[in-house]
Amino acid sequence: MLAKEHINGNFIGQYRLLRDYIEELMRTNPYTTVKLELKECSDPTSETRHIKRIYVCLRSLKKGFKAIGRDLLGLDGAFLKSAWPGQLLTAVSLDPNSGYYPVAYVVVEDETMNSWEWFLECLGDDLYLNKRSKFTFMSDRQKGLIQAVDKLFPSAEHRFCVRHTEYNLRTLFKGKLYRDALRKMAKCTTPTHYEREMNNLKKLNKRTHLWVSKIPPESWSRSHFTSRGMSDVLTNNMCECFNSKLVDGRDKPITTLLECIREYVMRNIVNVLKVIDRSSGLLTPYATQMMESMKKEASRYSVHWNSEDHYQEMRDNWDTYQTCGGKYLGEGCT
Repeated sequence: MLAKEHINGNFIGQYRLLRDYIEELMRTNPYTTVKLELKECSDPTSETRHIKRIYVCLRSLKKGFKAIGRDLLGLDGAFLKSAWPGQLLTAVSLDPNSGYYPVAYVVVEDETMNSWEWFLECLGDDLYLNKRSKFTFMSDRQKGLIQAVDKLFPSAEHRFCVRHTEYNLRTLFKGKLYRDALRKMAKCTTPTHYEREMNNLKKLNKRTHLWVSKIPPESWSRSHFTSRGMSDVLTNNMCECFNSKLVDGRDKPITTLLECIREYVMRNIVNVLKVIDRSSGLLTPYATQMMESMKKEASRYSVHWNSEDHYQEMRDNWDTYQTCGGKYLGEGCT
């Protein structure tokens, strides 16, 4: 126990040195944002204060996120496993190669509307977000988080992770059929396709259909997504992947935890730069792979004009075709 404390540091001692750590972090990383919130003290003459929350947005992460230009952020929380209870909240985006890109993180006392509101206010200041910002957030359906986003960014698009929605569905309606139906609706690309799958679910189970219909489709189905976030992701994997890399640090004292995150982020940036150096062509490796897949699929289709303002799209095996004009007539119409 003493050896572990010697390596990782003392919990109480690190809280006493936290201000020194913050000053050193900002000195070595200019334009990094660190915000500290203290608990209210009943004794104004006391020389000590209790730390409530700390927010960190490293300059390199802030600069990189703005350079990416994708107005999409995943939000998630993870429990700290140390002797001092708390939560680690993270904001993570996607880089041009669809890999996770951490933007900011905060250690708070608990995952509540108040703590999420404080985190989002700090984040909004760093990323120049306001009530009129047309941003896209991805998260689970945590009530406090939903309320905080609605309050601070009422114009934002708030998507819910389909995996979490699926988990909530399983607690009420057992069976693989319902899970598969939910996934089909989430992957629909047009409102007509979505409505058809909703009708199929209604025939399967009216109670399940009623439960699903209470969730706005624009928050979880591709058929109703806007193009704001420049991504059609359905899950919050970006946050979950990042949080999984921080497991070893979540049982450490406060400054050791913050250093674990900073060092991991630094290594991750270097690894991404190595991938960029090895890449060739105008697109990222993932985008190149997706483009080749779409080209292969597109080669199976042909388009026939009817000499006016309609056309017919046909597949090489004739199993699907559409006639497109003033109304939608089938799947996959472009």
